[in-house]
Amino acid sequence: MTQTEFEAATHVQALAVKGALMSVSDFDFTPGYELDRRLKADPKLLAEFVKDPAGVAEREVGLVLPKGWHLHFITDKNEYRPPEGSAEAQLMAGHSKRPWSRVEIRTAVGPGCIACCGICW
Repeated sequence: MTQTEFEAATHVQALAVKGALMSVSDFDFTPGYELDRRLKADPKLLAEFVKDPAGVAEREVGLVLPKGWHLHFITDKNEYRPPEGSAEAQLMAGHSKRPWSRVEIRTAVGPGCIACCGICW
C-alpha cells in the first residue's frame, strides 16, 4: 500500500468511526441492560436472540438500533453470539496493514454483555 493509498484508507476509516459515533450520540442504550439480564436468565430466549438479534431486542425491550448497527451477546468467555469470530481473530485481521476500525458499545449486568456494533472492519 502506497503512502497515498494508506492516507486515503485512513481518512475513510476515520470518517466511518465519526459517523458511527454521531449516529448514536443521543441514543438511549438503557434497554440494553434489561436485554442482557433477560438473555442471561433464559437460555431459550438467548437461542432465539442468536437467530434474530434485532427482532428479539425490539420485541423484548424496545431496543431498535440506528441503521448500520447490529447486536451480539458476548459470553464471559468473549464468545460472540451470533458468532463473529473472537476478539483475537479480529485483532489479527489487522496484519494486512490496512486501516481498520471497530466501534462497539457494551451494556451488561454481571459477566458477559450485549454488544451494539457500529463498525466491525
